[in-house]
Amino acid sequence: MTTKDIIYQLESLKSHCEDWVDKEEPDNVWANDVAALDAAIDRLQGQPKRTESALTILGLTAILGFAAACAGIVLAVVEHTTAGIILLLAATGWWMEALIAGRDCR
Repeated sequence: MTTKDIIYQLESLKSHCEDWVDKEEPDNVWANDVAALDAAIDRLQGQPKRTESALTILGLTAILGFAAACAGIVLAVVEHTTAGIILLLAATGWWMEALIAGRDCR
């Protein structure tokens, strides 16, 4: 079931609940259900969509992070520099963040 299908079903359920709302009773359970369904629909509609441009940027970020990590390895192991170790650690964190963000946007 897609997000669009879920929203459709929630809107249908909301319509059904609205039919049972008693306008004279302020704390009517059906009115609370309608409010909850409205909030759920709004949240589902507000979810970020996965776009090709976001995936392209994500891929470039992962590639750049991996390249920087490789450069850090060369500097740290071959040249024995502190800058290489710092670059390696920073790039590895950057790369892992890109991988995690990619998993979250699916």
